[in-house]
Amino acid sequence: MIYVADASTIRKVANGGVVTTLAGHATEYGTANGIGSSARFGGPLDGNFKSRLVDTANPPALTIAATADGMVYVSDLLGGAGAIRQVDVSSGMVSTRYAVSAADKMSGPFELAVNDRGQAAFFQAAIPEFGVCCAGFNDRFIRIASSASAVTALPGAETPSSLFRKLAFDSSGRVHVLEWAPEGGSRISRLDGGAWQTVLAPSADSISAAVGGMAIDENNNLYVADSIKHVVWKVSPSGQATVFLGNLVSTSAAGEETAVQLGDIPGRLNRPYAIAVDKKNKRLVVGDIMNGEFVLLSAPL
Repeated sequence: MIYVADASTIRKVANGGVVTTLAGHATEYGTANGIGSSARFGGPLDGNFKSRLVDTANPPALTIAATADGMVYVSDLLGGAGAIRQVDVSSGMVSTRYAVSAADKMSGPFELAVNDRGQAAFFQAAIPEFGVCCAGFNDRFIRIASSASAVTALPGAETPSSLFRKLAFDSSGRVHVLEWAPEGGSRISRLDGGAWQTVLAPSADSISAAVGGMAIDENNNLYVADSIKHVVWKVSPSGQATVFLGNLVSTSAAGEETAVQLGDIPGRLNRPYAIAVDKKNKRLVVGDIMNGEFVLLSAPL
């Protein structure tokens, strides 16, 4: 089963390609918890700093994560402050797992990763004081929420020199972070034993700064959707990056459109964005924008 965030709804895609709505309403926004279509999602955000205001003609995307116990977690804007919502797949019940207090003067959560123990990792940013335009915009924080009342900050993960972009938990519960690097490209770091380690250093020949998604398999290999170079990168635990899917577009041709080619791996992609690992069926699922159309592709791992 595949779960997709679509405007203010969570969609369920069955193996036969049948799409149904698990929770939320396509044209109505709000903060209500409840079952299925009675629930509302209000002003959802993703890691691209999209507007807090809901544009009904072009609503921002939700960030979601699913766990093996049948729960889907959603980063959402709830009543003017950030929240992590929980959706029970079996019943469609939506509840609030963690809500950011307005007194914290923090925005978010931006991005989201959840492990099978129900711990949620997410980003937050300090809200600037009134009249100081964009002050504190780069002050990013990583938080871990084990429950509504147990929220902690990861060590050494405050006020970085670059912007956090994507998160993933590995099989040991270690957090992996992909961030924009000031010198260009993307850097991947891993928190191990209380210290941050560089898994992949930024390089012009590696992952670009335009990353749509990151996922991890049971062997702790990372998969990164590179929307500019039209590929999915595979990054081993030792930090070796190779092209797993797609036909690599050179930096000089970055941003050029390509035609999607299905069939044998590696095929060809056009602006891959969302990405997830289906651990049960051992396959990688990729959301490809494909000239304005969102198409789900899968490849065996």
